[in-house]
Amino acid sequence: MSTSIDQAFITQYSAEVHEAFQRRGSLLRVGCRTQPIQRGNKYVFPKIGKGSASSKARHSKVPTMNAQHSSVEVSPEDRYAADYVDYFDALKTNIPERQLVANAGAWALGREADDQIINNGLKKGGADIAHGSAGMTLTKAMKIIEIFGNNDVPDDGNRFAAISPKAWTDLLQLKEFSSADYVGDDLVFKQAGSMKVRTWLGIHWIMHSGLGIASNVRTCFAWHKTCVGHAVLGDIMTDVSWENDYDAWFVKSKSSMNACQIDQTGIVQFEVSEA
Repeated sequence: MSTSIDQAFITQYSAEVHEAFQRRGSLLRVGCRTQPIQRGNKYVFPKIGKGSASSKARHSKVPTMNAQHSSVEVSPEDRYAADYVDYFDALKTNIPERQLVANAGAWALGREADDQIINNGLKKGGADIAHGSAGMTLTKAMKIIEIFGNNDVPDDGNRFAAISPKAWTDLLQLKEFSSADYVGDDLVFKQAGSMKVRTWLGIHWIMHSGLGIASNVRTCFAWHKTCVGHAVLGDIMTDVSWENDYDAWFVKSKSSMNACQIDQTGIVQFEVSEA
C-alpha cells in the first residue's frame, strides 16, 4: 500500500445537526389572558372595580354600588427573526438548513413574547417577598398563598408561578413539594399548552430560564391568569421565499404582540437568592 494513502482519506459529516440548547419558544403565554386583535394598532382590556352591598331606609331609593370602571391599553410590537440560505451553500451541505433557520426564528420570537410578558405584564415596582438571603423556601411558598388570599385572588386553577432552575431545585428538596405523601396525584407533571407544569398548592409552577437576576438575586413571579393581558395582532408565523437577486432563500419569522398588566393585586413578585 502506498505510504501516501492518507491523502485519499475522506471525512464524513453527520446530517444530524445539533441545534444549540435554547428555550424553545414561549412558556408563559399559557398563563395570560390572550386576546387576538383583528385590526388596529392598540387593544384595550377593560376593568371594573369591587362592588359593595349596603342597606336602605324604608321607602327610600336602593343605593348603587358605583363600581369604578377603568381600562389598560396595549400596543403590539412588531418583531422579526430572519436569515438567508444561499442556493449553492445549501448544495454543499447535507443538513436541512431552511428548516433549522425556521426553527431558530420561531423559538426566538417565542422567547421575545416571554420577555414582553415578564417586563410589561408581571414586573412590579418592588418585591412583595424579599430574598432574605435564602433560596426558594416553603415559607416563601406559604407567603404567596397568604398574599393571594388577602387579595381575594381566586383559587380556580388559574394561578401560575415562574421560577428559575435554581429555585426549582430548591423546591425539589422539600418533601412537601416532591413527596407523594404530601401532594398525591399532583406529583405528576401535567400538560399546559405546549409544555408540562407541576401543580402544587393550587399553583401551576413553571421552570423558566429567562427571569431577571442582579447580584445573585433572582426575581420570580406568581400570578392569576386574568391579571396579565397578551394582545396578539399577528401570531408567530414563518414563510420561505426565493430571492432571485440574492440567489438564496429568505427564511423569515415574524410576530406582532405585546403584554400588559391588568391587575397588580393578583401578582406576587418574590425574590430568591442564588448565591
